[in-house]
Amino acid sequence: MDFKIKANFNENLNTILQECGYRLHPKYGDSYIRSISREFYPRWHLYIKNNKNVIEFSIHIDQKKASYKGHTAHSGEYDDAMIKDEAKRIISFLSKHVAK
Repeated sequence: MDFKIKANFNENLNTILQECGYRLHPKYGDSYIRSISREFYPRWHLYIKNNKNVIEFSIHIDQKKASYKGHTAHSGEYDDAMIKDEAKRIISFLSKHVAK
């Protein structure tokens, strides 16, 4: 699921996302992850693309680790009610950090 928000924050986006429960992905510097349970999978996976005044987000759920060595396929879910709810939660959280 994709969504956009104006990039007018009173703090660094990395700091805000950490407060929201996300941490920088260990392999991909333009994405963040957040555990859904105590296990490593499933987990939220949030990609970010910063375009001047707008930040584009793309979120999905990684259900499991990639099945084949050297591949990134992971049985992801991209568009269901749970993902929409998480996107709303992130947007609500980010809106509290908009510069006034």
